[in-house]
Amino acid sequence: MYGFHRDNCRSDCIDQLDRKVATDTLPDEVLFHTFYFYVNQTWDEDAWHTLVHVCQQWRYVVFASPKRLNLRLHCTHGRAVKNMLDVWPLSLPIVISDHDLHTTPPELEGAKIFIAALKHRDRISAIDLQAWLWEPIVAMTEPFPVLTSLRLHSWAMGLNLVLPDSFMGGSCPRLQVLHLDEIPFPGVGKLLLSTSDLTGLYLQDIPYSGYIAPEAMITYLSTLTKLESFDLGFRSPRSRAKRANRRPPTVTRIVLAALTEFQFKGDSAYLEEIVSRIDAPLLDTFTITFFDCLVLDTPQLRHFISHTEKFTALHRADVLFHGDYHDIGVTFSPSGGLRPTDRGTLTLGVLYADSGPGFMSLVRLCSSAWPPLPTLERLSALNYVSSRQPRIAVTEWVEFLRVFIFVKDLDLFGGLSYQIMNALRELAGEGVIEVLPALQNIFVHELWTSDDILKSIEPFVAARQLSGHPVAVHRLK
Repeated sequence: MYGFHRDNCRSDCIDQLDRKVATDTLPDEVLFHTFYFYVNQTWDEDAWHTLVHVCQQWRYVVFASPKRLNLRLHCTHGRAVKNMLDVWPLSLPIVISDHDLHTTPPELEGAKIFIAALKHRDRISAIDLQAWLWEPIVAMTEPFPVLTSLRLHSWAMGLNLVLPDSFMGGSCPRLQVLHLDEIPFPGVGKLLLSTSDLTGLYLQDIPYSGYIAPEAMITYLSTLTKLESFDLGFRSPRSRAKRANRRPPTVTRIVLAALTEFQFKGDSAYLEEIVSRIDAPLLDTFTITFFDCLVLDTPQLRHFISHTEKFTALHRADVLFHGDYHDIGVTFSPSGGLRPTDRGTLTLGVLYADSGPGFMSLVRLCSSAWPPLPTLERLSALNYVSSRQPRIAVTEWVEFLRVFIFVKDLDLFGGLSYQIMNALRELAGEGVIEVLPALQNIFVHELWTSDDILKSIEPFVAARQLSGHPVAVHRLK
């Protein structure tokens, strides 16, 4: 109903209501539902301020439903909590955020504002701060009884930051979102065990000093029955599970019944430990990134993927290169369009070094973790804008293409199309149907492809024709 032009809809709605106030009075219930739409369709924490300044009736309706309208006082480096408490009559929850600063710390007066705001711990519902305010952050040693969202970011400031075990007294009973970026926290387990309402857990870029053993992580997950989104990422390949201690998979598994999104960056053995102990029946977005050379056999991951309902009917695979970030991966998607969708996807990726095997690690990962599906009929090769053109040998492409035994349509874009067509040319001899045996169509996007390049695969097309498995080449504009 409100799927497009939301900003205009909100503005027009309020303008019309404002004019209506001048001639008539709307029922409070009608006003409330209009206000609810208005404040929930914007990222502006102060959207409700506009409403309470129109007239006494509007002010009454807004302040009569502070929880339903999610009214909060938003403290930033330029807005002191004390001033807001003097203005607004209700005991509204306080949100503390410095995101409008980007990465630049405020002046001393701005820092004082945040420090003063943190003293109102009995009313603070959300904290989103960068590491420049580290001293007052680590001084938060008492529980925050109404805190629902905690986000702390280091963002590569070159500081050796560690949250102490005493942080927040180890208790956040109403916490729903915990997001730590580049910050080790030895007491994270204690904090997680203190709450049963967590829906989002994001432990990103964990330094080696903050390593969390997979056994401990499983213990924490077992208590988070409402968890919907989980992101666990390590900064260094040194953060790896001890293979000597790996045990056979246990019969008892933890059911994360609400989990729909799972992202992991680290060691394949670590993820094997995790997925061998959990079930996530509603999972529909799974993103995996392994460090190069740490991709071993992953039978537990293969079992986990093949027994997750959303990943049993994937339609297409997209090879994705982010050369500037040394990131290479394959995204499996149910989408039939030109790009993979954001939801319902499985992504297998590898972070590689210039001297590492890179692409062959990805080939090994796809062969080990992904069960070939008859529904997967389309393969695309995408080379995202990058100053680094990946150099992949013909033999490596051939091994990669062997994985996709059910693919009927091959989409080729950009520089990668040259490399793949070179690989196809090498298949023009014996065994021409051993790689991509079900292939029927090659779609070449003309913007990046010359006639000479297209001629290079004519031997492959001719060989497939003679084999009784013809392939048609289509040039797309």
